[in-house]
Amino acid sequence: MDFLLAKSWKEAELTFKLMPLLSETLFRGTDTVDSDADISSATAVLLVSSNRPARRDLFATGYTAKPQNPSCTLNENTGSGDITSVTVTCSTSKVYPEAKCIFFKETNSGGNGVKVNKDPVYTHTPIPATVATPVYYRSQCSVNVSVQELGEGTHSFLGYIYPDVTDGKKNAYGITPDKTVTLSFPQVSQSCITNMEQGYFIGKSARCTCRATSDGYPRGLAQWYKGDQTVGTNGDLDITYNKNNPEQVYTCEEKSTLGRKPGSTLRAKFAYSVQIESSSSKVNLCDNNNQVQVTCEISRDHVNPAPTFRFSVDGPRSQGPQPGTDSSDGNYYQSRFSLSPDVGGQYQVTCRVTNTVTNTWQDKSTQITFNKPPPGLPQVTVGGQTYRGISPSNIVTLAEGYTGDVTCRVEGGYPGAHSTQLKCGQLENTGGGNTATVRFTTDTLTRDLDGTVCICTSQHESGCYNNKETRFKLNVLYAPEVTFTKSSLSTEFNKGDNVDLTCSAQGNPDPTLVTLTRERNDDILKSVQAAEMTYTLDPLDCLDTGVYVCSGQNSQGTTSKEISISVNCAQQFSPVFSPSPKVDGIVGEKAEIDIEIYGFPEPSLTLHRILDNANLASSPRHEVKYTSSVAPFGFVNVTISDLVEADYTNYTLTIDNGVGDALVYSFYLNQVKTQPRPEAGGRDTDTESDPFNFTALIIGLVAAVILGICVAIIVFLARRNQDMKRRLDNYKENAGTYMVPVERPDIVNTLQTTETSRPEHYEDIDGIHNTTHASPVSTSSPSLSRQDQNITETSADTHNTLVSASQPPGNTQYETISDMVQQSGLYSSTSPQDVEPPNIYRRYKPETSSNTDLAVSGTYNNYVPGDHGETPDTGPRSQPTETTVTSLPATNYVNVELPSVAGNSSNRKLHQQAYENVDMS
Repeated sequence: MDFLLAKSWKEAELTFKLMPLLSETLFRGTDTVDSDADISSATAVLLVSSNRPARRDLFATGYTAKPQNPSCTLNENTGSGDITSVTVTCSTSKVYPEAKCIFFKETNSGGNGVKVNKDPVYTHTPIPATVATPVYYRSQCSVNVSVQELGEGTHSFLGYIYPDVTDGKKNAYGITPDKTVTLSFPQVSQSCITNMEQGYFIGKSARCTCRATSDGYPRGLAQWYKGDQTVGTNGDLDITYNKNNPEQVYTCEEKSTLGRKPGSTLRAKFAYSVQIESSSSKVNLCDNNNQVQVTCEISRDHVNPAPTFRFSVDGPRSQGPQPGTDSSDGNYYQSRFSLSPDVGGQYQVTCRVTNTVTNTWQDKSTQITFNKPPPGLPQVTVGGQTYRGISPSNIVTLAEGYTGDVTCRVEGGYPGAHSTQLKCGQLENTGGGNTATVRFTTDTLTRDLDGTVCICTSQHESGCYNNKETRFKLNVLYAPEVTFTKSSLSTEFNKGDNVDLTCSAQGNPDPTLVTLTRERNDDILKSVQAAEMTYTLDPLDCLDTGVYVCSGQNSQGTTSKEISISVNCAQQFSPVFSPSPKVDGIVGEKAEIDIEIYGFPEPSLTLHRILDNANLASSPRHEVKYTSSVAPFGFVNVTISDLVEADYTNYTLTIDNGVGDALVYSFYLNQVKTQPRPEAGGRDTDTESDPFNFTALIIGLVAAVILGICVAIIVFLARRNQDMKRRLDNYKENAGTYMVPVERPDIVNTLQTTETSRPEHYEDIDGIHNTTHASPVSTSSPSLSRQDQNITETSADTHNTLVSASQPPGNTQYETISDMVQQSGLYSSTSPQDVEPPNIYRRYKPETSSNTDLAVSGTYNNYVPGDHGETPDTGPRSQPTETTVTSLPATNYVNVELPSVAGNSSNRKLHQQAYENVDMS
């Protein structure tokens, strides 16, 4: 019989006792080996040519060894100081192969064994052995059972241990631990402290207790139950009369980790004489619920005949004695009274029951609280304005950074609102009464709150006010947020490139103006009454280098962002700068030159003395320094200190930034005498200094004012010239020869043609009256110089007219030879004789092939284009091309070969416009 099929504890035990019990014997089939020596011999025979371990060979041939010294123990496991489970452990000191176990449980010596349906936990330890013997094991198995699984009672266990082979159960040992475990519920009892008569509680309430008289194992407690629901606290139960359930049933039960054990039963019944009650001690006067029914009743056992009932009310709305609606049943006389006040508050209803025969009476009173919600919606106050309810017009307009309180208040009701909440985005405040306040500050009221809906709600005791709220929308005004981008990620460009600048702004209110300016001169490039615009710089020129500012403007202010752009171009002289070919200096002192240039990137500087081509960069007396100004402009300062006689010669300053041709400036250092000093023995300055100092002070102040005015005029002209330059870029068909230091000032539209009192420029020659003479209109004239735009406006007998484009400031000149009347004249060179190299004109006569070099001055036939010869230091002079008067009409110079030449172009709009193109070479 297989013991796993045993139907009882005894049957299972008997099954194992009938199995062969051989503790020190090995089996092979039905054969037995009695000793370890025999095992070794048998093993040796079986393993003649095998290298496998002895245990595996014995197991393969069916050998087993029964458990030696089997034993079982029982341990109680605790948690939080109380038993939680028991563990049964069985072990053997020697077995082959590993052991297996089965456990049974018996409760209260009932005679029926129940298998523990849990898998045991095994531990197997090999016993060291020689190669000639099998490897025996020390085996241990255990099983854990919780107290919930065991339940109440005394529990004993039986464990069986046997070899883990087929039919190994025949060699099993059954061992019963010498220890049992007894689990029990606590003992409980109940009692009531309210007087009872004939099984009835006197009155309308009672208190009863359920207490444990023993702890139990594991420890438990006493608990009241009503059905399956726990009631009471810590074993105390308060019972109140319920007319809908006149007999309430409770049980006092034992409870522990073992579970729940039914105890004694309590049936609660109440007996009373006069009773008055309302359907609720608190009534909420919500929209459709403002009436309460009050019932007054008396047991028939306490009055006879039927009594009379009268009700009176004390409270915000008092009422005198009034009858109710009487009724009766087999046990009670009753009267019902309806109370429906329109004002919240506390009311006391008194019922007087009177025996009409004996004229005795008894009063009973009950307190009723009528909770009435506030009549109106929450009121929000912001900046003196109030808002209620939910409406699209509830819009609160505040400027970003506003500081002030937003208050929500709920008025009225009984009792007052007990909780009020105001929430605006992340700002939230909950008041413990009928008011909540949120404070806006410069840090909290930001543009992020624009469009946020703020909500005010309140809680009331009645529960009827929870759906009442006030909402308002925040309209936060803020200055524009500007986005400024360019079409290229790079900040450096080449001449001729193009770049798109996109300027946009977003604010509240919408921006009224979006403006793009160049920071250098605050020049407005584009301005639109829209949220976005694009401006294209095409083609990029050197003067486009600088910082560009995108600005957005609305009623809340102006916001700007900047983008820097650099255009690679060779260094050039500033349009408002006229370098002098001669620099004066006093022996022993220093000579200093400041040159304004523009270009990108910043240049390297070298200073050479022409006489010996010496590089003066490393000389301690020669300093050449570049100082950047507003991009792309900068200043080059040349300082020669402690002047000596050898310093008075020609110099060349080379300004090179690696882009295009270097800018070369040649100058001559000219020696001048020292200013005369006052002779000794002059006037006594101590005695006559006061009038002199006062006069000097006045002169100094006047000079300072004049100097300030001059600086302002220069700044104004510099800014205006930028605008004039852009206009000149639109003209492509003008002519003229340009020579350094001839500059190209810009032209503006604002000057009157009659304004000849100071040198200025005219936009169009058509704007000049025919009588105008020597009007300052040429675009090629240097600052403060004068010239005639059209020679036809001059008299025909003009002689000694200066025509060179390289004349120093202050002289007048004609723009082109073709503008002159058709007669010959004497024209003198404007180059000073003491300046090297001089600009020498060469005479050209078409009727002969002979060309004669002129000296400083010469006669020119105005029917032919004159040309300039090479200087003595620059090589051979170019030969002119022969022509005739008939084949060459009056025209301008075709080619000028001096090193100071800036360029030339053909004039196809004679008498109409100034020159437009300057191609520096």
